[in-house]
Amino acid sequence: MLLKPSNAGRARWAADRLIYEAIGPLMRHAGEALTTRHSGTAPKDVRSDREFRQVATLLNRIGSIWPHLFDSLARENRVFEQTLERVRAECSANSAELPLPTVASTDPLVRYRECLVDLDRAVQALHIHAGEPWADAEIRRLRAGLAAAADIQGELIDQALAV
Repeated sequence: MLLKPSNAGRARWAADRLIYEAIGPLMRHAGEALTTRHSGTAPKDVRSDREFRQVATLLNRIGSIWPHLFDSLARENRVFEQTLERVRAECSANSAELPLPTVASTDPLVRYRECLVDLDRAVQALHIHAGEPWADAEIRRLRAGLAAAADIQGELIDQALAV
């Protein structure tokens, strides 16, 4: 049984997220400022020049994806929750028991961890029924859910590398 998050927990998380997400644009701006300031005509050695470019590039890349981290995390959590919901329904239809789901935390990072625990428990439970067509199909469904979540992470990486 999933418990509903409290309004106080949601309000606190919304305020924390606002502060957290403000850091991304600041980091990106810092990377851009470093790049602009370092492009002057002062003499530079090769090593410090390379290190400076690397720091500026990292700041730009991290700053470009930072505002999207929690949206991506929320999308991954939804993928996991929907996958687990479908697997639970199929297990129930085949008179197989899955361990009870974890309590749905309002903190998305904690929720992500909870979903991974639930996924791991589901894999273990399904392997007890390995060889049965329905269980094999649900193991494939879990793998597809994990692949979909990995694609969401891949989108962030692609976005960072595009900078």
